[in-house]
Amino acid sequence: MQIGLLPNTDWLKGTLALSPRGEIEVDARGQTSVPGIFAAGDATTVPYKQIVIAMGDGAKASLRVLAADDNPTNQKVIAAVLAPLGAEVELVSDGAACVEAWKRGGHDIILMDIHMPIMDGIATLPEIKKIAPHTKVIMLTMVDDNSMITKLMELGANSYLTKTSDSEVIYEAIKTCHEQEYFFNALTNKALLT
Repeated sequence: MQIGLLPNTDWLKGTLALSPRGEIEVDARGQTSVPGIFAAGDATTVPYKQIVIAMGDGAKASLRVLAADDNPTNQKVIAAVLAPLGAEVELVSDGAACVEAWKRGGHDIILMDIHMPIMDGIATLPEIKKIAPHTKVIMLTMVDDNSMITKLMELGANSYLTKTSDSEVIYEAIKTCHEQEYFFNALTNKALLT
């Protein structure tokens, strides 16, 4: 199902670059022809305007994701899962590299595994939060253990997902954490309420 076949953008003519169909021209990060102005949703040139993609467009506009996972296959999967968001993704393979990448700046959110060499996610999370307490960190791991979930949420994680999560759940967690503070799901609720 596609939405937004007739964009309501006449009022923008002469302000932003529009396609011949009247859609707002945007790049992969949602940047329009005017620096600092981003657009999202079904009135843009984003292809395949499906409802699930249109819902997440606002969260991806100019969104930069830092993903820390030591497994090259998992890195490829993360990049593929995030591709429909159009987010700019930087991949690192350990916690120390994650901290260094975060210090360089420019990232909006972090996806982090627990088991990594050099510095694992349990040690990396408080280091990131010490540098920038308002940093949004989503733990993305295969560990499905209530005590681990509780521990990481107490250390400052904004959400906790398993790598078996549907891409829509990952999109929703990114969107919610980016726009608000926390994304709670069945895993976090069960761990925090027991």
